[in-house]
Amino acid sequence: MKAIVEFAVVAALAAALLWGLRGRAVGFSYGYDEADYLLTAEKGAFAHWWEVPSLSLGQFVALGRGGSNRSELSALVRENGYVDFYRHWHGPLYFYWMMNVDARCEKCARLVQMIFHLAGFVLIFFGVRALAGTPAAALASLAFLISYTNIQTGLQLIPHSLFTLCYAASLLAVAWWIRTGRTWAWYAAVIAAGLAFTTLEVALILMVTLIVSAWMQRRSLPEAWVRFAIRSLGVFLATVLVVWPAGLLKLSFLKAYAIMAYLAMFRKAAWGSENVAGSWIGRLESSPVEWTLFAVGLGLLAWKRWREMVPFAVFGVLMIAAVGKVAADDRLFLVPRYQAPYLTALLVLGCVAVVRMMPGSRAWIAAGVLLGMLGWNAWRQFEANPVPGYFPWKQVVQSLGRRSLDGQTVLVPQGALPVMRYYLRGVNWIPYLDEQTLPGDVDRARPAGYVRMESGGNEAAGVVELAKAYSGDRIVFHDLRSSR
Repeated sequence: MKAIVEFAVVAALAAALLWGLRGRAVGFSYGYDEADYLLTAEKGAFAHWWEVPSLSLGQFVALGRGGSNRSELSALVRENGYVDFYRHWHGPLYFYWMMNVDARCEKCARLVQMIFHLAGFVLIFFGVRALAGTPAAALASLAFLISYTNIQTGLQLIPHSLFTLCYAASLLAVAWWIRTGRTWAWYAAVIAAGLAFTTLEVALILMVTLIVSAWMQRRSLPEAWVRFAIRSLGVFLATVLVVWPAGLLKLSFLKAYAIMAYLAMFRKAAWGSENVAGSWIGRLESSPVEWTLFAVGLGLLAWKRWREMVPFAVFGVLMIAAVGKVAADDRLFLVPRYQAPYLTALLVLGCVAVVRMMPGSRAWIAAGVLLGMLGWNAWRQFEANPVPGYFPWKQVVQSLGRRSLDGQTVLVPQGALPVMRYYLRGVNWIPYLDEQTLPGDVDRARPAGYVRMESGGNEAAGVVELAKAYSGDRIVFHDLRSSR
């Protein structure tokens, strides 16, 4: 009963904070990832469960070695509607959820997405309370709730918030297992890791973290290490087979890991920037309190040796090592998105460490100061990164819809293709990579027109919408039908 009362007080504070942030979920058009995800979610549960249609692993390898350019590959996989491609090679768990999202209202869909963020808040409060008491639970859960990174990620139709929920559940369960020796907690951690595996590829780091944790506790295991490992592997595989049988039986998870490795190692500017140093500056500037807490937590952990908190440190360090070279300079969407899969582990470790070093009333004072700093940073980031007008494509789509383009071929920049395909499905959209390839693409495709970015002016006939883009350019439609 005491835990419920304490949670009610913390939840009241959380409700007040979220009410102040309700305007953040604005109704701008769906972005590149969101549009693809919504399209593939419409295919139904079985299509994602068994991945039909999709490339077999052999076809996937052959296609990658075939030498086709990006436009040709994109056209091939989109024409065939391969579900794993449209999921951007992520597991299917999040897409079972997306099938039930009413996407007609962008703002409503984004607000509903916050259910994962709120569930994470509840999970962290009760999980940390069991490990470290109420002050640490209040600090960690509210810090998670008002973190700029987590809010911005939670308001996007992407699987990262669900992954955060799964990995946080796994780390909290394994920490409780180390603390108490309860076998059920270990298997709960394994099941949560299996669910994380069916969500995002970086779940591999979580699996390594569990292996390290189990090895660390090997002398206190209730059975022989080999039998324990086999039983744990069986629980993990059973979880994955229920949710994503194609991932194992069709080896689809290998395609996901191959694609992510390719993007990280061989594709320059795969996530919008070639500057890794600049990306790290963006991470530190967008989440200075969280990174400071992590540094403090690591230092105190090395000093005090709290065994149950080791999994949080192992996961955080391995994740940073794995994704630290990902260059993403978009502080509105990409920087938060690619920090979310590990930032919660850093937060929990730091919050627990700080509170444990300040017992009694000092813990509450420290919690208040840290929450104030996190709230200030969230407000500062929101002011520096305004959302309205970020994607002007919705206005462009509305104007294009009045131009009788159904059944026509239209060229569109690669980055806008999913959005156009989602909103205007009667048009045969063909992507082009850049201004250099555009003339040749026009000659080959003989389209009704093409969409491009142009700097200012009203010089092009058939301007669809002089909508400002983030580059300061304008989106223009060149209608070629009258010139033939």
